[in-house]
Amino acid sequence: FPELLGGACIAALDAFEMPVGLNVYASGPGLAASAPPHTDRQEVVVAQCAGKKRWRVFRPPSVSDQPERDPYARGKGSDVLDEDSLICLLDAVLEERDVLYVPAGFPHATATADDASLHLTFGFVPCANFGLGVESLRVAARGERTAYDPLDDAQHLRVVQ
Repeated sequence: FPELLGGACIAALDAFEMPVGLNVYASGPGLAASAPPHTDRQEVVVAQCAGKKRWRVFRPPSVSDQPERDPYARGKGSDVLDEDSLICLLDAVLEERDVLYVPAGFPHATATADDASLHLTFGFVPCANFGLGVESLRVAARGERTAYDPLDDAQHLRVVQ
């Protein structure tokens, strides 16, 4: 099993070209709410491996309604999202080999019916702000650049007074 999950992580790393977290979820049959409505900080790609699971994805609630709440951690801890107040964008049952993308900050909830369910979630956080991303951090850590930078060439530098 570790080799299978390790291979899945490597494949996701290659596909997304960024670090990926992997969670495995096993749910029994007949759960009206295997996960209540909540948001995640990371982008999530779900791969249904066995059984079936119902997924409902909702429009993010307005931040102005509760500005003190972290929009990427709604429905967690003492914060409860009322499913009846959310606008459903997708209501689908994933079956074996189905894949679903859930953007960061979009509330989602899951349930099982007659079947038990096993799915993987690959979570990743796009992280490129102002040209600073995972790759630029790797380059800095290695002390090498992958492209020519004119600032490295002394003839392009001058003293500004």
